[in-house]
Amino acid sequence: MRNYVIKSFIIFAVIYAFVASVILMMFTWYNASFEKDYASDLGYQQHEIYLNNLEMKYSEDYAYFSSLVDSKTLLQLNTDLDSIDSRDIDFVGFYQINDIGIEINGTTYPFKDQVFFEKNYESNLSFLRLDDVLVGIIDDTLYGAFIYQDVIGLIDADKYMVNLLPLHASNSMIIRQNGFILKSYKETSAIILNDYVSSSTTQLFSDYISEGKSGKQIIYIQNDEYLISFTQVKDLPIYYLTFYKMNDLISSFTNVNLYLSAALVSIGIAFLIANLFTFYTSFVRFTDIENARLKIYLNKRLIITMNHKGKIVNYNRVFRKTILNYRKFKRIKDFKSNQLEEASLLFERVKRGYSFTVELDTVDGSSFVMFLPLRMGIHYVLVGDNLTKDDMLLREYESLALLNTNTKLPNYNFYQQYMKELLEKTDFSKQRHVVVGMNLLDFRSINKLVGEKVANETLVEFVSTVKKSLKGFKYEMFNTYVDNFIVVINEVEKMDEVFDWLETLITYLEASTSLAGTTLQLNLRAGIYELINVVSEDLNAEIIFDRVMIALKHANQATTSKYAVYDMTLRDFVSQRQRLESSLIEAIEKREFVMHLQPQLDTNRGRIVSFEALIRWNNPRYNHISPQEFIRLAEENNLIVRIGQIVMEETAKLAKKLEKYHVTIAMNISPVQMIQKGFVNQLKDILDKYQINPHAIALEVTETFMVNSMQLMSEKLKLLQNLGIDIHLDDFGMGYSSLLYLKDLPINMIKIDKSFIDQITTDKYSKVIVNTIVSLSKNIGVDVIAEGVETEAQKQAVNKAGVSIIQGWLISKAVPYEEALLLLDKYNEKPKK
Repeated sequence: MRNYVIKSFIIFAVIYAFVASVILMMFTWYNASFEKDYASDLGYQQHEIYLNNLEMKYSEDYAYFSSLVDSKTLLQLNTDLDSIDSRDIDFVGFYQINDIGIEINGTTYPFKDQVFFEKNYESNLSFLRLDDVLVGIIDDTLYGAFIYQDVIGLIDADKYMVNLLPLHASNSMIIRQNGFILKSYKETSAIILNDYVSSSTTQLFSDYISEGKSGKQIIYIQNDEYLISFTQVKDLPIYYLTFYKMNDLISSFTNVNLYLSAALVSIGIAFLIANLFTFYTSFVRFTDIENARLKIYLNKRLIITMNHKGKIVNYNRVFRKTILNYRKFKRIKDFKSNQLEEASLLFERVKRGYSFTVELDTVDGSSFVMFLPLRMGIHYVLVGDNLTKDDMLLREYESLALLNTNTKLPNYNFYQQYMKELLEKTDFSKQRHVVVGMNLLDFRSINKLVGEKVANETLVEFVSTVKKSLKGFKYEMFNTYVDNFIVVINEVEKMDEVFDWLETLITYLEASTSLAGTTLQLNLRAGIYELINVVSEDLNAEIIFDRVMIALKHANQATTSKYAVYDMTLRDFVSQRQRLESSLIEAIEKREFVMHLQPQLDTNRGRIVSFEALIRWNNPRYNHISPQEFIRLAEENNLIVRIGQIVMEETAKLAKKLEKYHVTIAMNISPVQMIQKGFVNQLKDILDKYQINPHAIALEVTETFMVNSMQLMSEKLKLLQNLGIDIHLDDFGMGYSSLLYLKDLPINMIKIDKSFIDQITTDKYSKVIVNTIVSLSKNIGVDVIAEGVETEAQKQAVNKAGVSIIQGWLISKAVPYEEALLLLDKYNEKPKK
């Protein structure tokens, strides 16, 4: 046996050395002509990626501009310029295009050449100077112009093109078809190329761009070789250009020969060691099996021999004598395991060498037998051992670590093990594998609605439905969390197959479906990650799972699609979120957050009685980020407690400053902060530090959180009331059980949610709800604030319903402290000195 191992080792070593030498020689010969073409293709592929991102950005911006024009008049658009959500578009103005020219500020300026304007500028987006196209106007500013129907919207072209160019495309340029450069990044190499493109006499313009052609060219400038890629932007009279030094492109793989040689040597050494280890292990295993066989026969163990297809080819004498009706077991799937729901999974466990337990009828009654698979050549030998009740209990506990107890699907631990083995397969990179993460939206609500037992049965039938829909695919399914599932689909030919399957499954589940005896509508969301050509990336099960979950989270938040694919765009979005998170941490350290004040006016007395303190991020880079967005991000990343400390501190300072006006300052605190241990003492320390008078500060608590956590929060809120802090119940009317528990809640004020105020003048149901809330509040001695009052009609309606205190843009938006003082001077009598 040892001589056989040594000879085989030497033969494999010689064969490998010969094959490796041939491969290296062929690669060296072929690489000389290949690298330049490959570098050129690589540069053009990168150009197309940046172009696609640019076109996507422009298309979204034009759709947004169109929606503005459809929804508002010109007067509204120009009046609301500052409040328009500009999506990084700096609008200058909106004007009317008529038959002879453009009407600007009431004056029509005729076209210099109407035909020329229509030919060169009347596209969805163009770039122009007004004094180039209009008579009688002096304005040489370069504008971007969105045109929709008969409306032209002018934007700051330079700022817009900064956002339009891809972030990482440093050697990029946007030009007109006549060669005029609209925008470029001025890096060292780009300056040289900028000068090259500035000359309209180059062959590039005379032969290609002026003729409307797209493509790539290799050019020579100052003895350097460059790849220039140029493509006309879809539907626009502009070209997008990128430049790369050929040496930079080629350098990314010029060391391939060296790396390949090193890899071949490393693989060769590993191969030789693996062969030595394999043959040595075979020798040892052979000896072990022989010894084990003798021991098994002496102890009368059950033995089954099975081929590589799962067919049983032999039973030993003990099995035939002990097991009743043993001939019915013709294939491994004929056994029923108490550990696995599907018999098909049994064969997978055997191939991986995992033990399994089955229940068999023996001459002594029903018994549990644990089989241990051993590989012998092309066959598997299953060695069985009878288990006691204690043994069975231990095995069941072990199975809990790998299986979900409800769906009987492999769990996250099993997924990690499976993916590790899949990634280690030699043919993994040659095939397309798709990992799909799925969950059911609002499954917690289903659980509450029908109860845990029916909800669990629903999940079991959901799993069965998914498996039926996957017929024809090679797949593995895992239950990683209660209603979270992972499906790994192997050997996928086209991604369209996966998309078609998902869309069919989602459509089926969203119909009114009878599951577990209950008619339910299941909303499925999915995240997709495609594994193909990833040999250069250091992937593992955790990274793959995280990317699938990122795509799934994106699908859960999306309104237009039920599934999302993890791709470059989504990865950039995640990177942007990570940058925002870093900036948020920095903002906390630098205390960039300030509190603005929105007044609450008592219409009976005509004076401001309180303010709501609203947080704002005082950083020019993030003026476009709404408080709701960065607060949600802070909650997701455990930063909300630190921000909440700033809110409490700054609100206390404002309350002290406004003490002489006898107004209350209400602040919003995240539920995450309120459930923190020591929250009450922390707030008390701040009140003591600034010597805040009783009722000078109020705490706003959302209705949903209050009702769902009443037992937890009730005592805390009573302690806060004892400290002189008023409790306001925010967004009232949006919950489900508020009226039932209202009398038990420790509150001083109710804020009627804005959604009811918005429709109080047009919707009779909203009016009835408001009247009911007011009546109920008066009966239990609680004051009421109407939130979101924006019109005089809404004010009169809430006054008629019995609400005297209002808050909303009709009075004022949230303003800085200095402007709040002006409002107090306007509505309130000046405090006595």
